[in-house]
Amino acid sequence: MKKIINILVIVLFVAFNSTTIYAQGKSHEAKEKIEKKSKNAKDELKAEKNQAKEKMSKKAEKVEKDVKGKKEEVHARKDEVKKNLNAEKTSEFGQNKAAEAKNKLKTRSDFIQKKEEKYKASEDRITAAKMRLAKLKKEGMLSPEQIKEKEGIITKAEERLAKYKTSISSAKEKVKGKTRALEN
Repeated sequence: MKKIINILVIVLFVAFNSTTIYAQGKSHEAKEKIEKKSKNAKDELKAEKNQAKEKMSKKAEKVEKDVKGKKEEVHARKDEVKKNLNAEKTSEFGQNKAAEAKNKLKTRSDFIQKKEEKYKASEDRITAAKMRLAKLKKEGMLSPEQIKEKEGIITKAEERLAKYKTSISSAKEKVKGKTRALEN
């Protein structure tokens, strides 16, 4: 700023001196000097202006780099926080799913146990029916047609009971496999 004021003072000084030079008759030389000085002053102003622009652009670039670095740092921290939150949520979610799966397996195994009890009760009934049929055969209270009919009913019940047993066994194996997988 001081340089600009100094240059303006010089320009004004030269401008006022030029009238005196005209009066003395050296107008041509004075004009050349004034032109040179004004040209020099303009060049100096341009140079100062360019230097100021360069300084400002360098400062702007530096600030821009700083801002960019801060932004990247903030994004990195933000991503890190998100990962930590996701890990916590995932862990909690996994624990909830595991507990839910354990409860499901427990209810399933309780259900299978009830089915096994039902199977044993049905097996006992079939055995009792066979014994009654054998007793009735011995006593001769049934005709051969009735005996065949009762034996057919018992055979069908045994077949259904065998299917029931296989379904219980396969369900039991599934529960065992899932329990092992859950424990590992």
